Amino acid sequence: MLNVKNIRLSQDELNRCIEFAQKSAPNQQAIEFGQRTTKPRRTGEIARDNLIGKIAEVAFSKMMKENYDIDVPLDFNYYPRGQ
Repeated sequence: MLNVKNIRLSQDELNRCIEFAQKSAPNQQAIEFGQRTTKPRRTGEIARDNLIGKIAEVAFSKMMKENYDIDVPLDFNYYPRGQ
């Protein structure tokens, strides 16, 4: 059983998350949640947020597989804005 308080990603998994975050960031909206009253985010900030989210997805997928034998497929594709 995987310790859910300490899930480790391999270097390969982390590298895939980093690549995804950097390549997908330019396709995303700079204004958070469509709120025009906020300052547009830089691409680096968007990439950071994407990285945090993708690391969480990979950790969740690993936990589900190892603890419950449930496959949670991951998507590392990059999509144009709006898709």
